[in-house]
Amino acid sequence: MNILAIIPARGNSKEFPRKNLALLDGRPLIWYTIMHANESKFINRVIVSTEDDETKQIAMEFGAETPFTRPEELSDDNATTEAVLKYAIEWLEENENYKPDVVVLLEATYPIRRKGLIDEAISKFLNECLDTVFVSAEDSEYHWKKKNGTFVRVIHEDYIPRQKREPLYLEGSVYVTKPEIIKQGRRVGKKIGTVEAGEGGMIDIHTEFDIWMAERILKEWKK
Repeated sequence: MNILAIIPARGNSKEFPRKNLALLDGRPLIWYTIMHANESKFINRVIVSTEDDETKQIAMEFGAETPFTRPEELSDDNATTEAVLKYAIEWLEENENYKPDVVVLLEATYPIRRKGLIDEAISKFLNECLDTVFVSAEDSEYHWKKKNGTFVRVIHEDYIPRQKREPLYLEGSVYVTKPEIIKQGRRVGKKIGTVEAGEGGMIDIHTEFDIWMAERILKEWKK
């Protein structure tokens, strides 16, 4: 099967400039996700989608392909990941006649993934004939959102002990999905499965403090 991993990696970000090349424990952030993709026994092609020449060069040095330069309109803060994925698989089909059987979205801002996580997600996707499998983590905290100028609770109606609350679930890091769903401008289909992220697996790098936190976890893992 053609199992394609796509790693979106914009060159810049208003919140954290040059985030994907920021050093984490001495290596560029993007290195971790490329390494995880190359360790998979299922993935047989790894592509980094970026508009940035330096990111392209570093990605290729680490063993990923950068067959195209992402258009400017898909490289600003308003661009969605879904649009980036759709452009990538349509470009490959039009320019290389390459059609993946499975698309694996790997988010470069998640540098910590337990061993075998990606292959566990792919195996679940294939064995259970699902539309999408993503990595998740249980979250039993209270969540609020603003609505009509005030705050309203998202799910939990009453204050009850954490152990008895119906949990929410975070998604992120890895998405395994069908190419036809990507072409529809979506990353998640209707028939969904999940795999557990594990400790530290949902740290999402968006600030220098996140880098600091991830480094502490990596150093503990090394011990």
